Amino acid sequence: METPKNDWNQFFIQYGIERKSVPFGLPPVEIAKSQQIKECSEELSFVFPTDYENFALQIGPGTLGRCRIYCPTASYSVPDLRFQTSLLKTHFSDPDLASKLVFPIHDSIVFAQDIHENYLFVWLREAAAKGDYTIYCLDRSNALKVKPPRVAKTFLQFVEKVCLGRLIQDLGLSNDDDEDEDEDDSDNEKGLPPKTFKPFAAQ
Repeated sequence: METPKNDWNQFFIQYGIERKSVPFGLPPVEIAKSQQIKECSEELSFVFPTDYENFALQIGPGTLGRCRIYCPTASYSVPDLRFQTSLLKTHFSDPDLASKLVFPIHDSIVFAQDIHENYLFVWLREAAAKGDYTIYCLDRSNALKVKPPRVAKTFLQFVEKVCLGRLIQDLGLSNDDDEDEDEDDSDNEKGLPPKTFKPFAAQ
């Protein structure tokens, strides 16, 4: 199947992804405008990869398959990747702890999180400046011992292989007992995440 490179709405149609509503009739987070993404990029000193930037402009933050995807928003809140990136750095802010890290946490940009295993998915700022947008799967509980594995070379690959695929299981990083029992569609029977997108509620 040929994947649309820039049109995420077409990607959703092609992959049969069902768009869910925010529970309790709450409004969804407003999708960012180009200016907001530019300001976020400048604040983080990080140029977003094109496929991710298009996702942020066309779809916005929410849960896709097994992953929460964070995007620039108008407010500095939970759905915003700036908030998540800051939260990670704060978690490892103690100098003694930071000196023991086996991975450059403070160079990481957090853009997604696994809903079952609580892993964070990150880019590295220094590598991205050289055009390398390799995505790492970070286990905060094991950050002092194990370097995070690489899970994708592009955001599009991340969506296909991680959000909607079996890569986490195939890498031995998933505890199947933690999978949601209410996701009873045919994809779930094959060990695949549900083909759904649920936008985050406005904060």
